[in-house]
Amino acid sequence: MDELGSSMFSFALGLFLLRKTGSAMNLGISILIGPLVSLVLLPVSGTIVDRFSHKKIIVTCQIGIIITMAFFSMELQQLSGTYLIKIIILLVLLDIFQLFIGNVFSASAINLVPKTQVQQLNSIQQMVRSSASILAPIFGGIAYGMMPFFGFTLVMLVTTSVVMLIVLSLNFRFNGAQLVTKTDFKRKVDFLTSFKEGIHYLRQKQAIVMLIITACVINFFFCAVNVGLPFILVNRFKLSNIFYSIVEASTSVGMILSGFIFMKQKPAENQIQIMYRWVIGIALITSGMGLPVVLHVQLLKLEITGIYVALALLMGVALFETNVPMAGYMQLHIDSSFQGRVFTI
Repeated sequence: MDELGSSMFSFALGLFLLRKTGSAMNLGISILIGPLVSLVLLPVSGTIVDRFSHKKIIVTCQIGIIITMAFFSMELQQLSGTYLIKIIILLVLLDIFQLFIGNVFSASAINLVPKTQVQQLNSIQQMVRSSASILAPIFGGIAYGMMPFFGFTLVMLVTTSVVMLIVLSLNFRFNGAQLVTKTDFKRKVDFLTSFKEGIHYLRQKQAIVMLIITACVINFFFCAVNVGLPFILVNRFKLSNIFYSIVEASTSVGMILSGFIFMKQKPAENQIQIMYRWVIGIALITSGMGLPVVLHVQLLKLEITGIYVALALLMGVALFETNVPMAGYMQLHIDSSFQGRVFTI
């Protein structure tokens, strides 16, 4: 629910900025805020996640989101020439809260469910994100035309409140107490030293380092797909918005289908080897997306759409089969006291 609410709000905010300013630059700035917040808080966020109660961190962040959205919903009705500054402040605060929530959930997976079900939990989370990425533009587009923008802040308020109540009912010590002692709260925290400890710990885990490097490489080159694919479909093959949207949604559909299959399977002993095979698959699929352009293929728009829908479905499957085993392996093989810092890195 929170994923869908957040995705709908992000979608509506993008439309709002484009309508108010007509500037792609402002939209780009709003997208850039998240990575910048993560980078600035890199030495701090992981240490906080490792040293303090996970449930208290999440509840505190959820309350922060509720207060921020409530204040913004009132301010939005009195927008003036400073509304862009207000939106940037809103995004910075929301990204800070979401950063901590995401890191806490990643570090808490091992304590929320039995170890044998960590993969299934990651699978469900990925399916929820994929479903939200499909439904958010649909519901967001319909709602944007039916209600004022501040209505989306009310949606965020409701979904966040419901999620907070659910979090309060969760047992974050299912597999044992989180490694937080009373002295952790009283003594002064040296964030820089703690961050360096996380780096030192990571250096001793060569397999984890290789996974992180692999993830960085995949994400770096996948940016080429995120930027290049729309250019190919819209500029080169002149696909309509409907056909382009179908192709875009196909990646998420592939992830969901793969999730249903993955949930019924037992975790393989050689899951890292299998994951790297799927990495090769990602490379081949990415190359396949460029072939119609390189070969100067002349096909009907419906045929081009079919080809890229198939490739996008395969990409969704490959990404799922790479991300979920990777996250599960790291959650099972990283000490609980270091998971916050390692996942932040």
